[in-house]
Amino acid sequence: MLSSTAKGREVRGYYIKMEKVLKAYLKAKAESMQQLLVARAAAEARLQLENQRLIEDRAAAESAQEALAQELEKHRAKTYEPVPKLDNVYITKEGSELHSDRHKIGKTLDPEKRKKKFDTACARGTEVLHARRGALRGAA
Repeated sequence: MLSSTAKGREVRGYYIKMEKVLKAYLKAKAESMQQLLVARAAAEARLQLENQRLIEDRAAAESAQEALAQELEKHRAKTYEPVPKLDNVYITKEGSELHSDRHKIGKTLDPEKRKKKFDTACARGTEVLHARRGALRGAA
């Protein structure tokens, strides 16, 4: 209710100004809250993407680890072909490489014939470091 006096009009004008100030404040507060909500939603979206990427990376790492474990298991199962006791096995070294750790390991039916072939191929000949004669073939 508006009184017709000057003081009444002044009070009414004051309340109208305060109402405008309150509306401006509420509008500014709503805008800042909206900005906070948008920023929070963007942060959540970034976190979700990061979590998804981490989950995918973890799955890829587990898959790679499993593949590596399978590959390792294949190599653990059998890394060499066993030589039957019947074969002649030899370890030789070239004369020019006696100072190194390089060796030739092999199996043959006729060790003498094999040594002759190595001697022909090497200028300084070969040295037989170890020979295991087969039980039935070439037994000594």
